[in-house]
Amino acid sequence: MTLELLKTHCSYLYNAIYIPIYIVKNQNIIAAFPEQEKYCYPSEMTIEQLCNDSEILSFFTTAFSACFGKINVADSGYMLIVGPQFAVPFSNQIYFEMCKEYPFSMKSKEHIFSFFNSIPIGPSLAFIQILKMIHHFLNPGAEADLSYYLEEDKISKLRETQYERHYDMQEYGYHNNSIEIEQIINKIVETGDLAAFDRQVYNVPYISSGITSPLPLRQKKNLAITSVFTISRAAIRGGMSANEALMLSDNYIQNIENCTTDKQIDGLMLDAFSLYVHAVHTIRSEKAVGRNMEEIIKYVRECVNQSVTVSSIAAHFCYNPDYLSHKFKSELGFGLKSFIKRVKLEEAGQLLKYTNKSILEISNYLCFSNQSSFQNAFKCQYHITPQKYRIREQQKAGKKQTKSKSSPHG
Repeated sequence: MTLELLKTHCSYLYNAIYIPIYIVKNQNIIAAFPEQEKYCYPSEMTIEQLCNDSEILSFFTTAFSACFGKINVADSGYMLIVGPQFAVPFSNQIYFEMCKEYPFSMKSKEHIFSFFNSIPIGPSLAFIQILKMIHHFLNPGAEADLSYYLEEDKISKLRETQYERHYDMQEYGYHNNSIEIEQIINKIVETGDLAAFDRQVYNVPYISSGITSPLPLRQKKNLAITSVFTISRAAIRGGMSANEALMLSDNYIQNIENCTTDKQIDGLMLDAFSLYVHAVHTIRSEKAVGRNMEEIIKYVRECVNQSVTVSSIAAHFCYNPDYLSHKFKSELGFGLKSFIKRVKLEEAGQLLKYTNKSILEISNYLCFSNQSSFQNAFKCQYHITPQKYRIREQQKAGKKQTKSKSSPHG
Protein backbone atom coordinates (compact mmCIF):
# COMPACT_ATOMS: atom_id res chain seq x y z
CA MET A 1 0.00 0.00 0.00
CA THR A 2 1.39 3.40 -0.97
CA LEU A 3 1.68 6.23 1.52
CA GLU A 4 -0.79 8.38 -0.41
CA LEU A 5 -3.41 5.64 -0.44
CA LEU A 6 -2.86 5.03 3.28
CA LYS A 7 -3.31 8.75 3.95
CA THR A 8 -6.57 8.69 2.04
CA HIS A 9 -7.78 5.70 4.06
CA CYS A 10 -6.77 7.38 7.33
CA SER A 11 -8.59 10.56 6.36
CA TYR A 12 -11.81 8.63 5.76
CA LEU A 13 -11.35 6.61 8.96
CA TYR A 14 -10.77 9.69 11.10
CA ASN A 15 -13.87 11.37 9.69
CA ALA A 16 -15.82 8.27 10.73
CA ILE A 17 -14.51 7.81 14.29
CA TYR A 18 -12.98 11.22 15.25
CA ILE A 19 -10.23 9.48 17.21
CA PRO A 20 -6.73 10.67 16.21
CA ILE A 21 -4.80 8.44 13.80
CA TYR A 22 -1.07 8.64 13.16
CA ILE A 23 0.98 7.04 10.37
CA VAL A 24 4.32 5.93 11.82
CA LYS A 25 7.53 4.63 10.30
CA ASN A 26 10.71 3.83 12.22
CA GLN A 27 9.12 5.30 15.34
CA ASN A 28 8.56 8.64 13.61
CA ILE A 29 5.14 10.16 12.95
CA ILE A 30 4.94 11.14 9.28
CA ALA A 31 1.22 12.08 9.09
CA ALA A 32 -1.46 12.96 11.65
CA PHE A 33 -5.23 12.98 11.35
CA PRO A 34 -6.45 15.54 12.21
CA GLU A 35 -3.64 18.01 11.68
CA GLN A 36 -2.44 19.21 15.07
CA GLU A 37 0.40 20.73 17.03
CA LYS A 38 3.24 18.28 17.57
CA TYR A 39 2.98 18.57 21.36
CA CYS A 40 -0.38 16.75 21.02
CA TYR A 41 1.24 13.78 19.27
CA PRO A 42 1.52 10.55 21.30
CA SER A 43 4.47 10.73 23.69
CA GLU A 44 7.81 9.14 22.79
CA MET A 45 7.19 6.58 25.56
CA THR A 46 3.86 5.56 24.00
CA ILE A 47 5.29 5.35 20.47
CA GLU A 48 8.23 3.26 21.66
CA GLN A 49 6.02 0.85 23.60
CA LEU A 50 3.69 0.30 20.66
CA CYS A 51 6.45 -0.02 18.08
CA ASN A 52 8.30 -2.59 20.18
CA ASP A 53 5.19 -4.77 20.34
CA SER A 54 5.63 -7.60 17.84
CA GLU A 55 1.88 -8.20 17.37
CA ILE A 56 0.12 -7.01 14.22
CA LEU A 57 -2.66 -5.56 16.35
CA SER A 58 -2.30 -4.42 19.97
CA PHE A 59 -3.46 -1.84 22.46
CA PHE A 60 -2.66 -0.61 25.96
CA THR A 61 -3.91 1.86 28.54
CA THR A 62 -1.59 4.60 29.80
CA ALA A 63 -0.97 5.76 33.37
CA PHE A 64 -3.39 8.63 32.68
CA SER A 65 -6.14 6.15 31.60
CA ALA A 66 -6.04 6.79 27.86
CA CYS A 67 -6.35 3.97 25.34
CA PHE A 68 -3.91 3.68 22.42
CA GLY A 69 -3.84 1.03 19.72
CA LYS A 70 -1.39 -0.07 17.06
CA ILE A 71 -2.05 -1.67 13.68
CA ASN A 72 0.72 -2.84 11.37
CA VAL A 73 -0.24 -2.18 7.75
CA ALA A 74 0.68 -5.28 5.72
CA ASP A 75 3.22 -4.99 2.91
CA SER A 76 3.88 -1.30 3.50
CA GLY A 77 6.43 -0.79 6.28
CA TYR A 78 3.98 1.57 8.00
CA MET A 79 2.03 1.23 11.19
CA LEU A 80 -0.89 3.21 12.54
CA ILE A 81 -1.24 4.50 16.07
CA VAL A 82 -4.83 5.18 17.03
CA GLY A 83 -5.66 7.26 20.09
CA PRO A 84 -5.83 8.54 22.66
CA GLN A 85 -9.38 7.82 23.67
CA PHE A 86 -10.49 8.58 27.22
CA ALA A 87 -13.32 6.94 29.16
CA VAL A 88 -14.07 10.25 30.93
CA PRO A 89 -13.99 13.90 29.84
CA PHE A 90 -10.53 15.47 29.65
CA SER A 91 -9.74 17.24 32.92
CA ASN A 92 -7.03 19.07 34.85
CA GLN A 93 -6.11 15.84 36.61
CA ILE A 94 -5.53 14.05 33.28
CA TYR A 95 -3.65 17.08 31.95
CA PHE A 96 -1.22 17.12 34.89
CA GLU A 97 -0.65 13.36 34.57
CA MET A 98 0.10 13.77 30.85
CA CYS A 99 2.57 16.55 31.62
CA LYS A 100 4.89 13.85 32.98
CA GLU A 101 5.25 12.40 29.45
CA TYR A 102 4.25 15.19 27.06
CA PRO A 103 6.11 18.40 26.19
CA PHE A 104 3.21 20.60 27.30
CA SER A 105 3.56 24.23 28.30
CA MET A 106 1.10 26.36 30.26
CA LYS A 107 0.75 28.86 27.44
CA SER A 108 -0.63 26.05 25.23
CA LYS A 109 -3.03 24.70 27.87
CA GLU A 110 -6.17 26.15 26.29
CA HIS A 111 -5.37 24.62 22.90
CA ILE A 112 -4.46 21.28 24.52
CA PHE A 113 -7.81 21.14 26.30
CA SER A 114 -9.63 22.06 23.11
CA PHE A 115 -7.89 19.30 21.15
CA PHE A 116 -8.35 16.47 23.65
CA ASN A 117 -11.91 17.47 24.48
CA SER A 118 -12.76 17.13 20.78
CA ILE A 119 -12.06 13.39 20.98
CA PRO A 120 -15.21 11.38 21.75
CA ILE A 121 -15.09 9.56 25.07
CA GLY A 122 -15.82 5.83 25.19
CA PRO A 123 -15.05 2.58 27.04
CA SER A 124 -11.98 0.50 26.24
CA LEU A 125 -14.07 -2.39 24.87
CA ALA A 126 -15.60 -0.10 22.26
CA PHE A 127 -12.11 1.18 21.39
CA ILE A 128 -10.94 -2.39 20.85
CA GLN A 129 -13.77 -2.97 18.39
CA ILE A 130 -12.69 0.15 16.47
CA LEU A 131 -9.13 -1.20 16.27
CA LYS A 132 -10.40 -4.52 14.94
CA MET A 133 -12.52 -2.74 12.35
CA ILE A 134 -9.54 -0.70 11.10
CA HIS A 135 -7.35 -3.80 11.01
CA HIS A 136 -9.84 -5.77 8.92
CA PHE A 137 -10.28 -2.78 6.63
CA LEU A 138 -6.55 -2.30 6.00
CA ASN A 139 -5.43 -5.93 6.27
CA PRO A 140 -8.30 -8.03 4.85
CA GLY A 141 -7.92 -11.73 5.64
CA ALA A 142 -4.98 -11.24 8.06
CA GLU A 143 -5.35 -13.11 11.34
CA ALA A 144 -5.15 -10.94 14.44
CA ASP A 145 -6.97 -10.69 17.72
CA LEU A 146 -6.81 -8.82 21.00
CA SER A 147 -6.90 -10.82 24.20
CA TYR A 148 -9.00 -9.51 27.11
CA TYR A 149 -7.63 -12.03 29.54
CA LEU A 150 -4.93 -11.84 32.22
CA GLU A 151 -1.71 -13.78 31.80
CA GLU A 152 -1.67 -17.21 33.46
CA ASP A 153 0.83 -16.20 36.19
CA LYS A 154 -1.31 -13.21 37.19
CA ILE A 155 -4.41 -15.37 37.34
CA SER A 156 -2.58 -17.89 39.51
CA LYS A 157 -1.44 -15.16 41.90
CA LEU A 158 -4.96 -13.77 42.08
CA ARG A 159 -6.38 -17.18 42.97
CA GLU A 160 -3.73 -17.71 45.67
CA THR A 161 -4.67 -14.45 47.35
CA GLN A 162 -8.37 -15.24 47.15
CA TYR A 163 -8.04 -18.70 48.71
CA GLU A 164 -5.68 -17.51 51.44
CA ARG A 165 -8.16 -14.81 52.47
CA HIS A 166 -11.06 -17.26 52.28
CA TYR A 167 -9.18 -19.67 54.58
CA ASP A 168 -8.49 -16.92 57.13
CA MET A 169 -12.11 -15.77 57.11
CA GLN A 170 -13.39 -19.31 57.67
CA GLU A 171 -10.77 -20.10 60.32
CA TYR A 172 -11.38 -17.00 62.44
CA GLY A 173 -15.15 -16.83 62.02
CA TYR A 174 -15.15 -13.53 60.14
CA HIS A 175 -18.57 -12.62 58.75
CA ASN A 176 -19.08 -9.94 56.12
CA ASN A 177 -22.54 -8.53 56.86
CA SER A 178 -22.45 -5.81 54.20
CA ILE A 179 -24.79 -7.73 51.89
CA GLU A 180 -27.50 -7.86 54.59
CA ILE A 181 -27.21 -4.10 55.21
CA GLU A 182 -27.15 -3.45 51.47
CA GLN A 183 -30.38 -5.43 51.00
CA ILE A 184 -32.11 -3.45 53.76
CA ILE A 185 -31.01 -0.09 52.33
CA ASN A 186 -31.90 -1.07 48.77
CA LYS A 187 -35.40 -2.09 49.87
CA ILE A 188 -35.89 1.25 51.66
CA VAL A 189 -34.83 3.13 48.51
CA GLU A 190 -36.79 0.93 46.11
CA THR A 191 -40.01 1.38 48.09
CA GLY A 192 -39.43 5.03 49.04
CA ASP A 193 -40.09 4.12 52.69
CA LEU A 194 -39.49 7.37 54.59
CA ALA A 195 -40.28 5.88 58.01
CA ALA A 196 -37.78 3.05 57.48
CA PHE A 197 -35.24 5.62 56.25
CA ASP A 198 -35.58 7.59 59.50
CA ARG A 199 -35.17 4.43 61.57
CA GLN A 200 -32.09 3.39 59.60
CA VAL A 201 -30.45 6.82 59.93
CA TYR A 202 -30.98 7.05 63.67
CA ASN A 203 -30.07 3.43 64.36
CA VAL A 204 -27.06 2.92 62.10
CA PRO A 205 -26.03 -0.76 62.22
CA TYR A 206 -22.49 -1.97 62.63
CA ILE A 207 -21.10 -2.91 59.23
CA SER A 208 -18.43 -5.57 58.86
CA SER A 209 -17.33 -5.33 55.24
CA GLY A 210 -14.57 -6.73 53.13
CA ILE A 211 -11.20 -5.02 52.70
CA THR A 212 -10.78 -3.45 49.27
CA SER A 213 -7.71 -1.31 49.98
CA PRO A 214 -4.90 -1.13 52.58
CA LEU A 215 -5.48 2.65 52.75
CA PRO A 216 -8.35 3.59 55.13
CA LEU A 217 -9.60 6.56 53.09
CA ARG A 218 -9.45 4.58 49.84
CA GLN A 219 -11.33 1.73 51.57
CA LYS A 220 -14.02 4.19 52.65
CA LYS A 221 -14.29 5.65 49.16
CA ASN A 222 -14.56 2.21 47.55
CA LEU A 223 -17.41 1.18 49.82
CA ALA A 224 -19.19 4.52 49.36
CA ILE A 225 -18.92 4.30 45.56
CA THR A 226 -20.29 0.75 45.62
CA SER A 227 -23.17 1.86 47.84
CA VAL A 228 -24.11 4.79 45.59
CA PHE A 229 -23.98 2.47 42.59
CA THR A 230 -26.36 -0.05 44.18
CA ILE A 231 -28.89 2.43 45.63
CA SER A 232 -29.10 4.27 42.30
CA ARG A 233 -30.16 0.97 40.70
CA ALA A 234 -32.65 0.40 43.53
CA ALA A 235 -34.10 3.86 42.82
CA ILE A 236 -34.49 2.94 39.14
CA ARG A 237 -36.35 -0.23 40.13
CA GLY A 238 -38.52 1.99 42.34
CA GLY A 239 -39.59 4.05 39.33
CA MET A 240 -36.98 6.80 39.12
CA SER A 241 -35.83 7.84 35.66
CA ALA A 242 -32.68 5.89 34.74
CA ASN A 243 -31.04 8.98 33.25
CA GLU A 244 -31.72 11.04 36.37
CA ALA A 245 -30.65 8.30 38.79
CA LEU A 246 -27.42 7.57 36.92
CA MET A 247 -26.59 11.25 36.48
CA LEU A 248 -26.93 11.74 40.25
CA SER A 249 -24.89 8.59 40.85
CA ASP A 250 -22.07 9.87 38.64
CA ASN A 251 -22.12 13.22 40.43
CA TYR A 252 -21.98 11.63 43.90
CA ILE A 253 -19.17 9.27 42.88
CA GLN A 254 -17.10 12.15 41.48
CA ASN A 255 -17.58 14.07 44.72
CA ILE A 256 -16.68 11.02 46.81
CA GLU A 257 -13.43 10.71 44.86
CA ASN A 258 -12.59 14.32 45.80
CA CYS A 259 -13.22 13.78 49.53
CA THR A 260 -10.28 14.09 51.91
CA THR A 261 -11.94 12.96 55.16
CA ASP A 262 -14.28 10.22 56.38
CA LYS A 263 -16.74 12.88 57.55
CA GLN A 264 -17.10 14.28 54.03
CA ILE A 265 -17.78 10.80 52.64
CA ASP A 266 -20.36 10.04 55.35
CA GLY A 267 -22.12 13.34 54.59
CA LEU A 268 -22.33 12.56 50.88
CA MET A 269 -23.58 9.03 51.56
CA LEU A 270 -26.35 10.26 53.86
CA ASP A 271 -27.35 12.92 51.33
CA ALA A 272 -27.46 10.36 48.49
CA PHE A 273 -29.48 7.92 50.60
CA SER A 274 -31.96 10.67 51.54
CA LEU A 275 -32.27 12.07 48.03
CA TYR A 276 -32.97 8.72 46.39
CA VAL A 277 -35.49 7.64 49.05
CA HIS A 278 -37.42 10.92 48.87
CA ALA A 279 -37.35 10.91 45.06
CA VAL A 280 -38.82 7.39 44.88
CA HIS A 281 -41.38 8.27 47.58
CA THR A 282 -42.54 11.26 45.54
CA ILE A 283 -42.68 9.24 42.33
CA ARG A 284 -44.69 6.47 43.97
CA SER A 285 -47.09 9.00 45.48
CA GLU A 286 -47.60 10.58 42.07
CA LYS A 287 -48.18 7.16 40.54
CA ALA A 288 -50.71 6.33 43.24
CA VAL A 289 -52.57 9.54 42.41
CA GLY A 290 -52.05 10.58 38.81
CA ARG A 291 -51.34 14.20 37.99
CA ASN A 292 -54.83 14.76 36.54
CA MET A 293 -56.44 13.24 39.62
CA GLU A 294 -54.38 15.56 41.83
CA GLU A 295 -55.76 18.52 39.91
CA ILE A 296 -59.31 17.21 40.33
CA ILE A 297 -58.83 16.71 44.07
CA LYS A 298 -57.49 20.24 44.36
CA TYR A 299 -60.41 21.59 42.31
CA VAL A 300 -63.03 19.85 44.52
CA ARG A 301 -61.47 21.27 47.68
CA GLU A 302 -61.27 24.77 46.21
CA CYS A 303 -64.93 24.61 45.10
CA VAL A 304 -66.28 23.21 48.37
CA ASN A 305 -68.86 26.06 48.61
CA GLN A 306 -70.05 25.56 45.02
CA SER A 307 -72.53 23.16 43.49
CA VAL A 308 -69.98 20.80 41.92
CA THR A 309 -71.02 17.46 40.46
CA VAL A 310 -69.31 14.68 38.56
CA SER A 311 -70.70 16.11 35.33
CA SER A 312 -69.55 19.68 36.03
CA ILE A 313 -66.06 18.49 36.98
CA ALA A 314 -65.90 16.28 33.88
CA ALA A 315 -66.87 19.25 31.71
CA HIS A 316 -64.27 21.47 33.40
CA PHE A 317 -61.46 18.94 32.74
CA CYS A 318 -62.79 17.80 29.35
CA TYR A 319 -63.62 14.24 30.39
CA ASN A 320 -66.57 12.01 29.71
CA PRO A 321 -68.41 11.76 33.10
CA ASP A 322 -68.54 7.95 33.10
CA TYR A 323 -64.85 7.69 32.14
CA LEU A 324 -63.88 10.21 34.84
CA SER A 325 -65.84 8.31 37.51
CA HIS A 326 -64.18 5.03 36.52
CA LYS A 327 -60.69 6.55 36.33
CA PHE A 328 -61.04 8.34 39.68
CA LYS A 329 -62.22 5.22 41.48
CA SER A 330 -59.61 2.97 39.88
CA GLU A 331 -56.79 5.28 40.97
CA LEU A 332 -58.04 6.26 44.45
CA GLY A 333 -60.27 3.39 45.47
CA PHE A 334 -63.40 5.47 46.10
CA GLY A 335 -65.90 7.29 43.90
CA LEU A 336 -65.73 10.93 42.88
CA LYS A 337 -69.32 11.57 43.96
CA SER A 338 -68.66 10.25 47.47
CA PHE A 339 -65.41 12.26 47.61
CA ILE A 340 -67.27 15.51 46.80
CA LYS A 341 -69.70 14.82 49.63
CA ARG A 342 -66.90 13.88 52.02
CA VAL A 343 -65.00 17.10 51.37
CA LYS A 344 -68.14 19.18 51.97
CA LEU A 345 -68.92 17.35 55.22
CA GLU A 346 -65.32 17.74 56.45
CA GLU A 347 -65.69 21.47 55.84
CA ALA A 348 -69.04 21.40 57.68
CA GLY A 349 -67.33 19.85 60.69
CA GLN A 350 -64.80 22.69 60.82
CA LEU A 351 -67.54 25.33 60.48
CA LEU A 352 -69.61 23.73 63.27
CA LYS A 353 -66.59 23.56 65.52
CA TYR A 354 -65.00 26.94 64.94
CA THR A 355 -67.90 29.29 63.92
CA ASN A 356 -71.35 30.25 65.18
CA LYS A 357 -72.96 29.86 61.76
CA SER A 358 -76.36 28.20 61.92
CA ILE A 359 -76.89 24.74 60.51
CA LEU A 360 -79.06 26.26 57.78
CA GLU A 361 -76.33 28.76 56.86
CA ILE A 362 -73.75 25.99 56.69
CA SER A 363 -76.08 23.83 54.62
CA ASN A 364 -76.67 26.66 52.14
CA TYR A 365 -72.97 27.61 52.05
CA LEU A 366 -72.03 24.06 51.10
CA CYS A 367 -74.78 23.94 48.44
CA PHE A 368 -76.84 21.08 49.86
CA SER A 369 -80.34 20.96 48.36
CA ASN A 370 -81.90 21.60 51.80
CA GLN A 371 -81.12 21.47 55.52
CA SER A 372 -82.65 18.02 55.92
CA SER A 373 -80.44 16.58 53.18
CA PHE A 374 -77.39 18.11 54.86
CA GLN A 375 -78.30 16.73 58.30
CA ASN A 376 -78.90 13.23 56.93
CA ALA A 377 -75.60 13.21 55.05
CA PHE A 378 -73.69 14.54 58.08
CA LYS A 379 -75.18 11.92 60.41
CA CYS A 380 -74.44 9.17 57.92
CA GLN A 381 -70.74 10.13 57.86
CA TYR A 382 -70.14 11.09 61.51
CA HIS A 383 -72.88 9.01 63.19
CA ILE A 384 -74.06 12.09 65.05
CA THR A 385 -76.32 15.07 64.18
CA PRO A 386 -74.70 18.42 63.31
CA GLN A 387 -76.12 20.02 66.48
CA LYS A 388 -74.82 17.29 68.81
CA TYR A 389 -71.47 17.36 66.99
CA ARG A 390 -71.17 21.10 67.67
CA ILE A 391 -72.04 20.72 71.36
CA ARG A 392 -69.55 17.85 71.78
CA GLU A 393 -66.68 19.73 70.10
CA GLN A 394 -67.39 22.92 72.07
CA GLN A 395 -67.39 20.94 75.32
CA LYS A 396 -64.01 19.42 74.39
CA ALA A 397 -62.65 22.89 73.70
CA GLY A 398 -64.07 24.19 77.00
CA LYS A 399 -62.40 21.41 78.98
CA LYS A 400 -59.07 22.17 77.33
CA GLN A 401 -59.36 25.86 78.19
CA THR A 402 -60.27 25.07 81.82
CA LYS A 403 -57.33 22.69 82.13
CA SER A 404 -55.01 25.27 80.64
CA LYS A 405 -56.15 28.00 83.10
CA SER A 406 -55.75 25.68 86.10
CA SER A 407 -52.23 24.63 85.10
CA PRO A 408 -49.43 26.28 87.17
CA HIS A 409 -47.61 26.88 83.89
CA GLY A 410 -50.64 28.51 82.21
